[in-house]
Amino acid sequence: MKRAIWKYLGILIILCLNLTACRGEKNSVEETDFSYWRVNVCYTEDGLLYHDPNTEFEGYFDYETKKYFPLCSKPECLHDSGECTSVAMKQKATMAGRLGSRWYYLAQGDNSTCAFRSCDLDGKNDREIGEFSHTFSGGSSVCPFYENSCIFSSWDPVYDKDMEWVGMTSGIYRYHFDTGEAELLCPEKTYGASGGAYEVYGLYGDQLIYVEQEETRGAVLKKMDLKTNKEEELLRADFVSVDTVEGNHAVFRMREGNIFKLSEIDLDSKKVTGIVDIAEGESVFACWMPELKIYTVVNKTTSGSEKKFQFKTWQYTEEESILIREGGTQEYFMPTAMAEEILIGQVKGGQYEGDLLAYMDKADFLSGKNNWTVLSY
Repeated sequence: MKRAIWKYLGILIILCLNLTACRGEKNSVEETDFSYWRVNVCYTEDGLLYHDPNTEFEGYFDYETKKYFPLCSKPECLHDSGECTSVAMKQKATMAGRLGSRWYYLAQGDNSTCAFRSCDLDGKNDREIGEFSHTFSGGSSVCPFYENSCIFSSWDPVYDKDMEWVGMTSGIYRYHFDTGEAELLCPEKTYGASGGAYEVYGLYGDQLIYVEQEETRGAVLKKMDLKTNKEEELLRADFVSVDTVEGNHAVFRMREGNIFKLSEIDLDSKKVTGIVDIAEGESVFACWMPELKIYTVVNKTTSGSEKKFQFKTWQYTEEESILIREGGTQEYFMPTAMAEEILIGQVKGGQYEGDLLAYMDKADFLSGKNNWTVLSY
């Protein structure tokens, strides 16, 4: 596979290994020195690990073969109990990544304890690396795995003496898998809102891209030199959420007063380019790579228990944005990544409960077809 999917974070990857699936079929899962986790998915160059909310097991999707299978090597396994390695991992993992020939993941244990664990690519030889006393922030945060470590933001609830929730304590950590040590990159701070004070969004070379929330001054988009831990402010707004980091550019949503915008920032010069203003009642999502600069504006209305989605998808150029898809159905496909000519994305609305993962050919998507395939086993 070419490195198209890694345009998100601009990191080179080299891969080579085989994984044997449950039914004895050989599926190509190659070795990698970089991967990243975001919203129930670990993306690698040749496939993805999917924390599917509708199954009991952790599954892997191979881009080339388009096969989706549990991380289990037991013949005739039904993948319906903790005896199955893929089910056991699904029950414990809150986020995961792949480095070399092993998966690494943060496991939620009993009594709210957490620990980093590691296992073979088929789920065997699972072992604990070390305890970790915080929980992964989740949400739209990205967790990159690289150089025998991972970087992520933590969110831990804070309660007063009457056990009333008062906020979240948050920090940014780099966990080293070789030593089992957690390095604090951004100091822990308590933020009195439903989310934490930090969210990690990706890497640009040796720079960590993240957002820090401040109680009175809004959100600050920052970068940190991971060699010196020196941080630099990129921009400030009432609200900032990053969709993609691609090379030296990041595409993000921001709010200034009552105005929401989708914008792009040069991470070197700090120059901000506006892409589209977002009307009240709308939301916008971007999939930003050199080969496919697209954004989808979604308008959701609710009538009783029925939700309806109106969507328009645009392809961006410096001269203009071109409408390539629109629809008034209750289902739509929102790309989140691309590998070769395959788009990976979320399916929302209609017959689907929650956000499910699906794939379709890039050419079909750009021509307006709706022939995606939801990942299923």
